[in-house]
Amino acid sequence: MSIKDEHEFAMAHLAHDLTVLGDAALRDDFDEARFRARMVVEKAEAAGLADMAKAAKDLVTSLGPVGTHPGLGYGVEILRVADELDKVGCRHLRHARRRC
Repeated sequence: MSIKDEHEFAMAHLAHDLTVLGDAALRDDFDEARFRARMVVEKAEAAGLADMAKAAKDLVTSLGPVGTHPGLGYGVEILRVADELDKVGCRHLRHARRRC
């Protein structure tokens, strides 16, 4: 697998985890959302995406402990992680000489 393919594969997995996380939050399944947020942290760190990992860590904190309902603001943190994913995708597209 080429480096480009590995990058695209990693981004697809991050996007999938973030989508499942958002769906779980909409269903009030916050334990699933916490699990997915931790997965995003791990995958972002492994991919060297420090800003995304930081945003995902903040989301984990915002979601609170397992078995509890998060306080206000977790939705903004989900959007921060999504924005970081978008930034990474845009940088990747710019390197491929496409506009974002």
